[in-house]
Parts: sequence; C-alpha cells; structure tokens
Amino acid sequence: MESKPLDASCDKLILTEEQTRCVLNAGKRSLIIEGKGKTGKSLVLMRVYAKLLENGSVGENNKIAFFESISELNQYVNSIYEELVADKEAPDMNLIDSKERVQTAEKALDKHKSQFGRHRFHSIDADLWLEEFDWIKGMNIDQDDIDGYLMLDHSERDKAIKMNPADRVIAFQIFSIYSEMLKDNNQVDALDQALYLFRHKELIPDSMKMSHVLLDDGQRLTKIQASILGLLSTGTVVVAVNGATADVSWGPKDLGDSVEIRRLTISQKPRVKETIEEKQEDPKEKAPIVDKKHSQEKRKYTIDTSKARSGSLFRQLREKGGTRVRLADGLNQEVEEQPKLDKAVYDKLIEEKTLSSFLEAFKMLRKCMITRKMDDQYKVLIERMVVLQESMEKYKEVYDPDIYDFCEYYVPEILRLTETYLEYVDAGLKWRILHDKETDIVSALEGLVIAINGKIDEIYMYASINLTAKAKAVESMMGQDGYVKPEYKI
Repeated sequence: MESKPLDASCDKLILTEEQTRCVLNAGKRSLIIEGKGKTGKSLVLMRVYAKLLENGSVGENNKIAFFESISELNQYVNSIYEELVADKEAPDMNLIDSKERVQTAEKALDKHKSQFGRHRFHSIDADLWLEEFDWIKGMNIDQDDIDGYLMLDHSERDKAIKMNPADRVIAFQIFSIYSEMLKDNNQVDALDQALYLFRHKELIPDSMKMSHVLLDDGQRLTKIQASILGLLSTGTVVVAVNGATADVSWGPKDLGDSVEIRRLTISQKPRVKETIEEKQEDPKEKAPIVDKKHSQEKRKYTIDTSKARSGSLFRQLREKGGTRVRLADGLNQEVEEQPKLDKAVYDKLIEEKTLSSFLEAFKMLRKCMITRKMDDQYKVLIERMVVLQESMEKYKEVYDPDIYDFCEYYVPEILRLTETYLEYVDAGLKWRILHDKETDIVSALEGLVIAINGKIDEIYMYASINLTAKAKAVESMMGQDGYVKPEYKI
C-alpha cells in the first residue's frame, strides 16, 4: 500500500502523557485505544504511523496499512477476495452496493410476509435489518446455523430490535431469505467476503499481509472484521475506538495475542506549539526557580548528580533563559552548556555500520543531555568496543567473529532509541515518561555490553585454541629431532 501523507500540523501538537504512552509502544505491541470524543485518538494513530515509518523503510517486507475507516478496510478485503477469485480460490460473486442491499432486504421482508404471514417485524426499516444481518455474519454465523444464532448473547442487539426467543426464530428466517436472494443474484456483501477470508485464512496471500495494521473509528467493527485485522498483520495491530470495547461485540482476543487496552481520558484538545522555545516561555511549563535572588540573571545551573536517579534532575535542567546543561561526574560541578546532537553527522555514522563509526556516535551522545545511568553505560560500552576492535584486528588471521547482527541491528537500534530520548528531552516531556524511556535504554545498553564481552571472550577462546595447537606442533617437531624432556629419554 502507498504511504499516506501526514498532516504537517499534526507534528506540532504536544501529546498528553496518556497519548505519549501509546506512541511509545509503536511497533512493540498491539493496542486498543479507547476514549471519548476530543481525546486525541486519531492524533495518536497518526503519530504511531509516523514513528513506524521512521523506524523502518516501507518496502516489500515492511508494509504498513492505515485504514481511516471500516469502509477502507472493506475495500482492502474486497481486493484480497478478488485476487482469490482470479486464482479460482473463491467463488466469483459480485459485490453488492448499499442501494441494492436495501432493495434486497425489502424484498426479503416481502417474501417472508407472503410465506409466513404478517408479523410486526415486516414494518421495521430495512436499514435496521441490515445492521442485524451484519451482526449475525460478523459473529461467524451463516444461513444454515440457526442454533449458533440462538445461542448468541443478544443483549446489545435487543436495544435495537426487541426480541423474545420465538421472535429470534422469525428474525433468522428473514436473514436466511436475504442470504438466499444474494446467492440467487450471484452477489456478496462486505461481511460475506470477510467471513470467507476468516474461514479460509490459509488462502490469504502473504503479499497482501502487512507488518503493522492501524484502524481508526473501529467501534463499529464486527467480531469477524476484528479477526481479519489480526490475520492481515504479521506484527502489531492498533485500533482506535470511540467509547469502550465493552460496548462492542468484539474484544482484544479477536485481534490476536497479547493485546493491551489503553484509555484516553483527558478531553481538552492538545495545544499547538510552534517551537520548543515557545513552550519554555509558557508560564505553566516553566521549571521552578531555584534561586529567586538570581532569577533574572543568565547563569549556569549547578547540578547535584546525587539526584540523577530521581525526577528532580529533569526539573533542574531548565532555567528561565533556556540554558541546557549536561550531567558531569562529581557533585555540584558547574558545566558548560551541552551541544545539540548534529543529526546529519550522527545519521552518517550510523549508516556506515562500522565499529569505528559507532564509537564516534557513542562519544557524540556522551556530550549531549543524557542521564548519569546512560552516560555510565556508554562509557563502559566505548571501553569494551575498543577492546573488541583491537582484539579483532590482532587475531584476524586466527578467527573472524560474526558481528553482522551487532552492526545491522543491535547497535543502530540502541543509537536510534537514544536519539529519540533526546528528542523527548528537547520537547520537555514529563520526567516520568523520560524515566521510563531511560530505563529501557539502560537495560538495552547493559545487554549490548554483555554481548560485546561475549564476542571478546569468543575471540580469545579461539586464539587460545590456536596458541595451544601451535605449541603442541612445535613440541612435536622438537620431539622428532630428539629434543625431549630428560625423563622421557630412553
């Protein structure tokens, strides 16, 4: 699918803490985002989509589907169904349009009336019956499964059409007549196609599946359509729902395994900020003044590094003039204003994918506004990376270790995560969000240090084996020449 253009104003909106938590999970786990109107569900989806685009190029093996409505999902399901028809995997049936659906439902009511006599159901509007038919199909029921229909929980549907058990038999008769008329006219509707794909999921071509699937306005999804979203994704699914999933006929399990529900409760519309400087000038966003006596002066803050593990650090990092400082080793030291990350140079170093370029990227990050824990880990990482680089060069004739995953994924991914963290710091996000992000990055850095130490051990192990083999060879040659230990002489 082609990438959707992003609204430029969307990127200027400051996310709430609830919204940011959703965006941080982009690409990691499937989500259902619940919320009432004006809580920013669509904004969150756009930010998730943008983050997925940033984290990986969209291509043959990394495709993202963003459905802005259920009708767009139905169009995509129709394209899959037509492909199966072309391959003779599905029956060749014409997709009925909305006007024809209404006419067919009215004809079904007339036919039922002529066969079974007058009933109060015959005066109910055809549109309401079509909602009932969609609900029946959406619950994986076809025209031959009356027992399955009678066993369904009808509490939600009874709000639309009040029925007793005997009435439900009449309703299913009307549904069966409608379904039979579609077959006679060689027609299917959108739910028929979704139901066919669900029951023949093994026929869905891999080429039509996506790495990630996003859907807005998903509260009117049926159970089958929710399951189709899960089948179309090889990675994560994110669905925005206006209300709560308790009010709909499907739930997290229909999307797949390990689906979380995130609720948005803040109703105010996010404010637009043109620049970070403008955000800092907002009185509500200012950090508390450390020293009122010198509040008007342009000065450096003294940072107490003993507070690096608490949220107070981030409240210290901003002053009235916007000066930003970097955490230094030692207590209560004044430091120079820390430079911004040179993104062009940084990106080039990551793209080179060599140990030397990664070392330079690590050093760039240490000059930026990262926390004490992160700085400590990068310091260790630089030391161990140098050892790895030297040991590879020293023993290149003996052993060539496989560091493909390090260069292609592990190190670049951690560097990108840290870059994102710095962007969050510049955006002035709350310290709790920054602390959570810091914890994830520190954990990843610790894992990378362990992996590098493992590679170093691996190199020296093979070097040791080679050294032992050479020693044995020399000893054997000397033995052949008669130079052996006295106790072994004959």
